[in-house]
Amino acid sequence: MKRFLLFTMIVTGFCCQSFAQNKKVDSLNKAYQKNKQDTTLEQYYFMKAATVFLNTNVDSGMMYSRKALVLSRKIHYVKGEVQSLSILANYLNISGDLPGSLKVSFEALPKALAIHEMRTVASCYNSRGLTYSTLKDSKKSLDNYYAAKQVVTKYHFDDLLVVELNNISKEYMDMNKLDSAYYFTRTDYDFALKHKVRFYGLLGVLGVFALIAAILLFANTQRKKANTALQKTLSELQNTQKQLIQSEKMASLGELTAGIAHEIQNPLNFVNNFSEINAELIDEMEQEITKGNLDEVKALAENIKTNQQKIAQHGKRADFIVKGMLQHSRNNSGEKQETNLNILADEFFKLSYHGLRAKDKSFNAEIVTHFNEKLPKIIVVQQEIGRVLLNLFNNAFYAVNQKSKTAGPDYKPEVSVSTAFANGQVLITVKDNGVGIPDAIKEKIMQPFFTTKPTGEGTGLGLSLSYDIVVKGHGGKIEIDTKEGEYTEFRVYLPV
Repeated sequence: MKRFLLFTMIVTGFCCQSFAQNKKVDSLNKAYQKNKQDTTLEQYYFMKAATVFLNTNVDSGMMYSRKALVLSRKIHYVKGEVQSLSILANYLNISGDLPGSLKVSFEALPKALAIHEMRTVASCYNSRGLTYSTLKDSKKSLDNYYAAKQVVTKYHFDDLLVVELNNISKEYMDMNKLDSAYYFTRTDYDFALKHKVRFYGLLGVLGVFALIAAILLFANTQRKKANTALQKTLSELQNTQKQLIQSEKMASLGELTAGIAHEIQNPLNFVNNFSEINAELIDEMEQEITKGNLDEVKALAENIKTNQQKIAQHGKRADFIVKGMLQHSRNNSGEKQETNLNILADEFFKLSYHGLRAKDKSFNAEIVTHFNEKLPKIIVVQQEIGRVLLNLFNNAFYAVNQKSKTAGPDYKPEVSVSTAFANGQVLITVKDNGVGIPDAIKEKIMQPFFTTKPTGEGTGLGLSLSYDIVVKGHGGKIEIDTKEGEYTEFRVYLPV
C-alpha cells in the first residue's frame, strides 16, 4: 500500500504529462548529442529519472537521479540540484532506506526554499510525511503533509493538492479515524473532478478508494503481513539509529583527540617538573639532616609538601581529562552524579578549541569564560552533558572560523561560555559572533539529519542528540537566539 501511494505521488508530481515527457526525454537526448551542453544533459538525466517512475524501476531511477545531482553540482545549477535531491529522497523512500531519505530531504528543503523552488519544497515535505508514516509517527507525518498542502494550495499546484489530500486521508485511515479519512477522500475526489486534474491526478484518488476496498476484503491477512514487515523495519531502524548515535559519539571523540593531547600535556609537565624538584629537595634534605640543621630540614620538608600537593592537583586534572574521554566513548548512558558544571564546561571548552587549532593552525579565536563561582553542583550524567557542551563549542568555533574566511582583517572571532543560577535552574550560555543561523532554518536545526555544514562535514545528529540529552534525559530545555551574519547564542537550562 505504501509503495503504491508513493508511486502515485511521484507520478503525479513529476509525470502528470507522462506521454509528452517521454518525447521530451528523446528530444533532450538529441539536443545533447548535437550541442554537448551540460545543462541539457542534466535535464536529460532528471527527466529520465522522472519518467522511470512510470514502470517503478527503482535502481534505474536512483541511478539517473544521482547522475542529475552530480552534474547539477558540477555546473552549479542549484535548481537542478534541489530537484534531483528531492526525487532521490523519494527513491530512497521506496527502496526502504528511510534514514537516507530523511537526510536527503532535510538537505534539499532549505536549498529549495532559498531559491523559491516551491514544487520541490512540497515534494520534500511529502517525502518526509511518507517516511514518518512508515515509522508510525502519525503526528510528524500529518505535520509534513499539512505543510505540503499549505504550499501547493498557496501556489495553486492542483495536481499536487490531489496527492496531499490523498495522503492525509490515508494517514487518518491508518489512525482509524475513519470520519476524517472519508472527509479528505471525498474532498480529494470532488476537487479532482471540479478542477479537471489530469489522469494521473485522479489516479491517486481512485487508488485510495481501491485501497480501502482491498483493506476491507483482506484486512486480517494484510494486517499480519504489515505487522511482520513493520517489526522488521522498526528493528532495522532501531539498529541504524544506535549505529548513527555511536558514530556521532566516535566522531566527536576524534575531534577531542587533538585537544586532549594538548590539554593533558600541561598537567603532566607540572607533575614531571615538581617530581624532579622534589627529588632535588630530598637530596638537600639528606645533606641537612647529616649536618644536623633541623630548621633547614623543616623548610625543605615544607617545600616538598607544597610541591606534592601541586603534583596531586595536576594529577587529578589529567585524570579528569582521561576519564572524560573514556566516558565520552562508552555506549551506555552512565549514571548521574554530582557535578561542578564550571569545571566541566571549562575543560570541554579548552579541548574543543585546541582540537580545532590542531586541525587548522591558521585558526585563532578569543575564548572568554564567565563562570559563577557560587554555582551549585547538580546531579547529571557527566559524559552526556559533556557531549552537549562539546557539540555546542564545536559548532561555535566552526561558525566563527567560517566567518573569518570572508569577513576581512577587522573581524575578531570570539566564543564565550558563561554559567548562572536562578529560579532553581543552572544556565549555561554559549555564544559566538560567527555566521549566525537563517530564520528559515532556525526551527529545523534540532531535527535529526539536518545540518548546515557541507556534505561530509556534519552528520546532522549533534544538535538532535543534544536536545534529547538535555530535554528528555535531564528535564531541561535549550533556547536559541541568533541573527544571520552576526551571532548565535545557545542557552542550556538544567534543573538543580
